[in-house]
Amino acid sequence: FAAEAYAIFDFDDGAANPPTDKSGNGITLGCTATAPTSYSTPTSDLIKGRALSLVPGRSCSSTTAPKYNFNPTTGSASIWVRPRALGSGAGDNHVAYTRAAWIILLPNGKVNVIGGVNFTSSASLSLNTWSHVLITWNGAVSKLYINGKLDTTGGDLAISTADAGSIYVGGWGGVTGGGVSLDGLVDQFVIY
Repeated sequence: FAAEAYAIFDFDDGAANPPTDKSGNGITLGCTATAPTSYSTPTSDLIKGRALSLVPGRSCSSTTAPKYNFNPTTGSASIWVRPRALGSGAGDNHVAYTRAAWIILLPNGKVNVIGGVNFTSSASLSLNTWSHVLITWNGAVSKLYINGKLDTTGGDLAISTADAGSIYVGGWGGVTGGGVSLDGLVDQFVIY
């Protein structure tokens, strides 16, 4: 399992900063100034251990993730998300950047995937409810699954092998105010 993954963040480290990558690839996520608000123990049978609690203006990122184990042609990225509130701007509510695409929640709760293509889910995520989001890509087609069901498809994400290796969780690196950050919980962020 871990040997096939590019990055695994289960956020079960407690108050560890940075969160520990369980894939064995040594990717380090640094968290902004005061770090995410907390690592909380969710009250859900879906999520085991702890989750990363984020508020606007806080995020974790790696701008130098190694390229050696990342396949830009085919792969997937998976994350559990539990939004507390949704920002009102079209660019708000960044959940994660996977080296393939951004996973963003729109103000209406729909999931927007932005990479070499841009497509949006038909389903909306509910506030204060855990949802599983999975994107897959194969060099021709990208697919978005929500809670285990295929929601929509898009074209090739057109991932560049020259990608600098950035990974973000909860917001876009360098964010110091509201705007693009997620207000909610994330857990089990895995990139294959």
